[in-house]
Amino acid sequence: MRYKINKNTISGLVLSALGLFFMLYSMSNYRIGTLQQMGPGLFPIIMGSILFVLGMMNFLQGLSETNWGKMEFEFRSFVTIIGSIVCFGIVVPVFGVIPAVVCMLLPAVMAESRLSLLESALIILTMSVVVYIVFEVLLHMPLRLFRYPF
Repeated sequence: MRYKINKNTISGLVLSALGLFFMLYSMSNYRIGTLQQMGPGLFPIIMGSILFVLGMMNFLQGLSETNWGKMEFEFRSFVTIIGSIVCFGIVVPVFGVIPAVVCMLLPAVMAESRLSLLESALIILTMSVVVYIVFEVLLHMPLRLFRYPF
């Protein structure tokens, strides 16, 4: 019997495992509370549950597909995503959130060869505005949007 292994089955299992880990870790280490008085563990449990369900949906979709067998690992995409996350983590404390969003999205949009330079700039500008609206205007979070370290 051949196993149905493709990108969706593998990614579905990984997402489900991550969701299950966050759910179980939050349930055992944080207070959940009630809906009127939410504890610090409620949000990770909800997010872990959503991640688990989405992962299982992805896994089941992968089982129903017919293109299974050999699977290629896209190293360039992997390095781009990890590099973007690391870049965001390095740039936030030094230059602020908006430059970090730009540094995080720049490699990602440049890796997509179908996007023009104008489309890439529009994506980066839109996400920067969304970050400003959500975190500064709506949530009033004390984030440093821009910082000049010199």
